[in-house]
Amino acid sequence: MTTSSNMTRLLLAVISLGLIACSSAKKGDAEPKPGSHAQAINAMLDAVNRGDCKAFEASIGGDLAARVKKSGCAKGLEELRELNIEVAEVISSKQDGRKGHGYIVRVRVSTGAHGQTKEKQTIFRVKAIKGKWVVVNI
Repeated sequence: MTTSSNMTRLLLAVISLGLIACSSAKKGDAEPKPGSHAQAINAMLDAVNRGDCKAFEASIGGDLAARVKKSGCAKGLEELRELNIEVAEVISSKQDGRKGHGYIVRVRVSTGAHGQTKEKQTIFRVKAIKGKWVVVNI
């Protein structure tokens, strides 16, 4: 075999692997509309405030879902409800360069209750999973 035929075979193998990888991508992981990052955060917080485990679990994924699964939905809801978090303003949303399909969303939130509210900035990480944005980390 000549060097050029080996190179041709190698090139064809690389192209084939690339085509296989592209065709095996999950259709459900297509990225939804960019403007819905804040909606994912609000959906999660609404579920927390209602004490709705089913909606809460549907609005989270990744590391956050793993932590909630480990401690139990009721405990996760309880811990977040105690904080009484409400989104006051979405400050920015930019693609997370560390991991694909994730966005870092900087948000100004108010926390607390009974006249003891405080405002602060916090970061939520949202990711497209199965065609919708979910909160994967706070």
